Amino acid sequence: MPGRSRLSGYSDPRYGCPSVGHAPYAEFVHPSRSLGSGVLAGIGANVIWATAFIVGLVTPSAVPPIALAVGRYTVFGLIALALLPRAWRALRTLGPREWATALIFAAIGNVGQFVLVLLSVRFADGATSTIVYGVLPVALAIWGNLKRREVPMRRLVWPVVLTVAGLALLSGESFVGHHIASPGRYAFGVALALVGMLGWAWYSEANATFLERHPLISSRDWAGAVGIGCLPLALLLIPAAAAQHRAQPALGAADWLWLIAVSIVIGILLSWVATVLWNIASLALPVSLAAQLIVVGTLAGVVMVHLVTMTWPNRWEVSGLAVSTAGVLLAVRVTLPKRGPQASVTPISPSAAPEAVRLSDVGQLDHTGGSDLGMPVEHGLDPA
Repeated sequence: MPGRSRLSGYSDPRYGCPSVGHAPYAEFVHPSRSLGSGVLAGIGANVIWATAFIVGLVTPSAVPPIALAVGRYTVFGLIALALLPRAWRALRTLGPREWATALIFAAIGNVGQFVLVLLSVRFADGATSTIVYGVLPVALAIWGNLKRREVPMRRLVWPVVLTVAGLALLSGESFVGHHIASPGRYAFGVALALVGMLGWAWYSEANATFLERHPLISSRDWAGAVGIGCLPLALLLIPAAAAQHRAQPALGAADWLWLIAVSIVIGILLSWVATVLWNIASLALPVSLAAQLIVVGTLAGVVMVHLVTMTWPNRWEVSGLAVSTAGVLLAVRVTLPKRGPQASVTPISPSAAPEAVRLSDVGQLDHTGGSDLGMPVEHGLDPA
């Protein structure tokens, strides 16, 4: 069956296929996604997401941050609705519990997280928010591996050490002689970034788990379900955006055009495209490896901040970029599943193996693609 995971774990009785591997140090292999495409998808998603820090910096002061969140997730939701007919065959299998999960993911991993990024940039600054979110790979790698036990924790020690060292180098020089005009305002911005970072760490692991347990739903279809969940949340933010607007100078024509144009661009790229890419990476990679790829977003965010502010990175930042990159490369090396003819496939005894589906069984197939044999039909019928 396309999109089915092979894991050393238990089977989900609802779908008749393996689910999340909770056996100690289960090696994850997802045949529908190669490891190479998973790494590229993870890098692409995080580079795209890094532009959120730039959006916060270049947003005109008259534009309320929450208004930008309303625009982005309204566009995301409309895209999901437009593609709903194509995804309906898969999404109609979701029950109330799954749709509630999509709404929670939309609130914590999408709308809420983006609002927190924008507000943290306003209350603190772009560099500080980028550095706080830079802790995310460490938090997610440890949290995800403790829950899923994909690799022995000792194999993550040096990647985590290099990541932390790189972040320390990136942030150390930034805070030497750093003048904080309002300590209370600055601390509030740091707290907002920290809450957003921890929420996204939880969302990322929970989202990967959901995708593995629902192999009939593709990365694109699940992105659509979450996008549909984002739409009502975006509409609920309109009163808050209006309140912010009344407390600030009136928007001019140029501000409105900027808001509409940027909402469309980030709704398509940061929400739809990046979410699909991250879902692909979540299916193809262990969470402990996907977590380390988030460092790429931090590095891209630092570079983009310097490009926008037209400044050169100092030697501390260059060293931090190099050390963090080394941590990512080492994480890729130590967390990649071992691939081989016997990798991660639970053997099935001959007595337990089902018979092949024959042409005579066609009339016994139901709408889910299964037969009365209790197994799904995967790649057509056995011509025997």
